[in-house]
Amino acid sequence: MMPDVASLRGITHVWLAVLPLRSGLATTADTSALRTKIELKLREHGIQVFGPGDVGTRADAVITVEVNSIHGVLWAIDAEVCVQQTATVQRTQFVDVTAITWRGGELSTVGDEHVADAVLSDASDAIDQFLDAWLQANPPSR
Repeated sequence: MMPDVASLRGITHVWLAVLPLRSGLATTADTSALRTKIELKLREHGIQVFGPGDVGTRADAVITVEVNSIHGVLWAIDAEVCVQQTATVQRTQFVDVTAITWRGGELSTVGDEHVADAVLSDASDAIDQFLDAWLQANPPSR
């Protein structure tokens, strides 16, 4: 198992940060709908999700979802998911360093009429990449 996948072992509670959509994306897609879709996917796999209203709650990791775009003739949509966890620097044994331990994402190009769908679809596919890796590290008990 790859080290980034192994680092996902035991994660059962996460903080979810869905960064606000910027530029032209904010007028074509809904950050709230994006967050709802991602939360549902995580919860369907038994991962408890915390958000802005859960101040003081400890989680195993922070999952950040960010969607960026470039608009020309077509839209280039880049959805990235990062998992950050507390880590130990092996060389110094320094603990409480926050590090990105897993990263995935999706990139697509679409026309104006499909931007909102592409944002949701790409972010959903990126979360699916995380869940695939998470399931490798946390196989269901039989």
